Amino acid sequence: MRVVAVVLLCVVAWTANVFAQVTTANVRGTVVSADDKAPMAGVQVTLVNEATGAFKDSVTNDVGEYAFTGLDVGGPYRVTAMLEGFKPAEAPPSRGPRRTRP
Repeated sequence: MRVVAVVLLCVVAWTANVFAQVTTANVRGTVVSADDKAPMAGVQVTLVNEATGAFKDSVTNDVGEYAFTGLDVGGPYRVTAMLEGFKPAEAPPSRGPRRTRP
């Protein structure tokens, strides 16, 4: 019985995605220290759409995570992290989706 429930759930989820069109993008990440890879809370993270100049700011949570949602699909996007007392860090511009499934 358990196998049937799992297969049915997958079919329902797949059919829902067939009819939906994604018109926004999300960017998520984690800021860690360069030396010991410890998560860093309170870091200001800025996301810039290099094609339009539009930007959004966020602050990392207690485990160093940040998220930007409802973004224009496309890009390229550049992510910069800044915290007083540390050298700013910048991720190279990213173009195109990297699809992940939760």
